[in-house]
Amino acid sequence: METHTHARLKRLAFDFLLTEGCAAVAAEVACPISRYRIDVAGYLDKLPARARTPLVPCALSIPSRAKRAATVLIECKASRSDFFRDHRQAPALLRQREHLRDCLARFREEMVKSLEPHLRRSEGFLFTELEEWDFARSNLYGHRALVRALRRVDAQLYSETKFFMIAQYCLGARLLILAPRGMITSRELPRGWGLLEADADQTAVRVAIDPPAHETKEQHVQRTLRNIAAAATRDIRRAAAAQAGALSCAPALNGQRSGVTRVLLSVERQSRDSLNAGAAAFPAAVHSRSLSALSSPRQAQEGDDQTSGAASSSSAAHACAE
Repeated sequence: METHTHARLKRLAFDFLLTEGCAAVAAEVACPISRYRIDVAGYLDKLPARARTPLVPCALSIPSRAKRAATVLIECKASRSDFFRDHRQAPALLRQREHLRDCLARFREEMVKSLEPHLRRSEGFLFTELEEWDFARSNLYGHRALVRALRRVDAQLYSETKFFMIAQYCLGARLLILAPRGMITSRELPRGWGLLEADADQTAVRVAIDPPAHETKEQHVQRTLRNIAAAATRDIRRAAAAQAGALSCAPALNGQRSGVTRVLLSVERQSRDSLNAGAAAFPAAVHSRSLSALSSPRQAQEGDDQTSGAASSSSAAHACAE
């Protein structure tokens, strides 16, 4: 069952991708090559971008239109309960990964750059820290051993999770995790992912860690675009079905209401007819008695005498009793 916080984070991610210039955005998008679903996915194409009003106050180093078609994937995490597979081993694995990262950085600076200068991609930079190196093509045994060790630790931390699978196969040009501010630290972030943080009110997004760029296969980009279209179509059909259900219930309610109204009108009509009939019958009865009195005054007088005699007898009986 999706929580309110997670749904709100998905809404923020949706607005964020639209603000960053994605031409197509959808929620609950199927991964191109696995059974997992991505919380929010966006598609960047090469068409000219129109001016957009920022929906979420944020800025990220994602071009409004890429040189080639690309995808941006965002995973939303409302709590830490599902972030790690095994909480008991997570602290030790994180310390081990931090140590391996430091060793790999020192090895690249001290060994790879001096023994494999052909891996340098750029030339003529005044500052060496601005140079770009293609360390992935290094043939040094120590470098490959450190990279394998880091992958094993990542697999233990995030094995059988969307984080590990998506980054391992580079399913998106930019991979981001959106979480409440302070919930995830930089050392806990999975390899290949960036971090977005939502404020306490969940109305704004801040870029905590910029995501690295991934070289995504064209077939994965096209498959993700197809899945975005399918997810958007699914949402439209659900909304249409919900609206149709609401409209179908309205005539039934109106029918019930009209039936009750008919019953009330029938009762009111019967009551009115009865009152009218009684009102019409009352003058006729009075007129009939008046005519009978006029036609037989002796009977009327006898009736009056009988009434007077009864009254006298009653008075005499009362006096004897006293």
